Parts: sequence; C-alpha cells; structure tokens
Amino acid sequence: MKKVCLLGRGPSILALEGVNVDDIDDFVLVNNHAVTLQNQAIFEKIKNKNIYVICNNNQAGFIPAVLERINVTQCVTNRLKPDWKLWSEYKSAQKKHHQGGYLNNLDYLPFLAEDEPYRNAWRGPEGRNLDVMYTYNGLQIEHMPEEAEQYLIEIYDNNLVCNCGYYATLYALLKLKADHIVYYGMDFYENINILKSWYVDSPPYLSTPWRQLRMKYEGEHMKVLWNDYLTKYFPDSKFEFNTVANWNFNHENIIYNKIVFSDSSKSNRTYL
Repeated sequence: MKKVCLLGRGPSILALEGVNVDDIDDFVLVNNHAVTLQNQAIFEKIKNKNIYVICNNNQAGFIPAVLERINVTQCVTNRLKPDWKLWSEYKSAQKKHHQGGYLNNLDYLPFLAEDEPYRNAWRGPEGRNLDVMYTYNGLQIEHMPEEAEQYLIEIYDNNLVCNCGYYATLYALLKLKADHIVYYGMDFYENINILKSWYVDSPPYLSTPWRQLRMKYEGEHMKVLWNDYLTKYFPDSKFEFNTVANWNFNHENIIYNKIVFSDSSKSNRTYL
C-alpha cells in the first residue's frame, strides 16, 4: 500500500520528531507550516521528501517562510477549475447567517448561526479562482482534480464544514494514489470546551465565543467526514490518525493512535 503523510498544525505534529518515516515519500502540508519548518527535527525528516502544500485561495501557506525554506514539489489550492457563472448562481442562493443559516449541529452541539455551505463553492470565487494561478515567486498552483467533486456534494448539502484537511485527503487519494494516509497534527480542536451557556444563548455572530464554537464545529465535523463519508467513498483505503484527541471511531479502516506527551502543556495548544 502506498503511504502518504498529511500534516495539520495541531499539537500532535510534535510526535513526528520521534517517528521513522523512511517508508513515506510524499508529505502534504495543510495551510501555513512556517512554524513546523522551524522545528529542526521535523525539518530534517521531511526535507528530502516530495512536499505538497495545500491551502485556501488566500494562499496563506504559499509564503517565503515555507517556499524558501524547503523544496516544494507542488502548491495546490482547495478549489477545482473555475466556473464563475455556476459559482455565482449557487452563491446568490446561499442562506446567510442573518437569514436563518446554520451549520449541522450533529444533534449535540449548540446552535451556531453561520453562512451555510453551498454547492459549487469550489468553483469560485470570481476574480480569485483563476484558470492559471501562481505563487508570489512564480510557482504554478495546481487545482484539485475534477473527480474530487463527487466527494464534495453530499458534504456541502448536509451543512458540514469541509476544510482543507478533507481536500488534502482527497488530493492524496486521487492525485497521489495513496492507499494509506498517515496523519499528524489533526487534533480536531480537542482543547476547545463547549460552555453550557451556549446551549441557552448562542454566541453572537463573529464574537470571540462564536469563533471558538465555530472551530469546535469544524473539529467535530472532521470526525464525521472521516468516520461516515471517506470510509464510505474509499472503502479500501486506510486512514491512520496520530492525535492527542479522544475519538471513539467506529470503522475498521480508521487506525487511531493516541498521542500522550510527557509534557502535558504540548497537548493543550490549539495549533502550532
């Protein structure tokens, strides 16, 4: 089975310092890994690997601290090839937070007002998702493969947050032909606690508590995306999580390795 290692920015990425990765050639860095690459132990392990950097169309990960620190094989956006007309049609019909828009609370999270996910968000936005795009230093940015679309529609229709980690996983499966994806730094925002008061009074839109709850939603949605969707879409693939998070997965294709640091303060960080 071909292994690909996918790196998020959660605290469990520090466990990579003591891991042998000789059997993995391809590493996918999700979003801005400037801090990761300053960790000399991790840098030494991955510096001669094939490095793929994927981020949103804000290009937050395509920065000098990354692109001039390590040799990057490919920069990838979490967008498919643009279709601005199609994007605009669905964007105009999107239910906004002030129109009753919300995210899927999975039957246990406090209500969260939010602009709802919508189909074909991956084809825009107009003026920013271009047919051909480059980083600041001239590296061409690759779009997601077209076959990824079939694995997005159901997610967006169910008002689930589809973050870069999910897109990076699709890229590893579809483009890099991974059979076994190994994750570090994917910790589902485990250290964000839900306040009981949020069940009575939902935090005001864009307030600090709202942003905390929004992150918690993303983390809980991620568990659902892997447990219920990716295992269904790719039944022959293995998803191996090395994480500080507590997770009661229920699928045989998910391998769960609990990371426990002797220094507990490492686990208490939201991300590096």
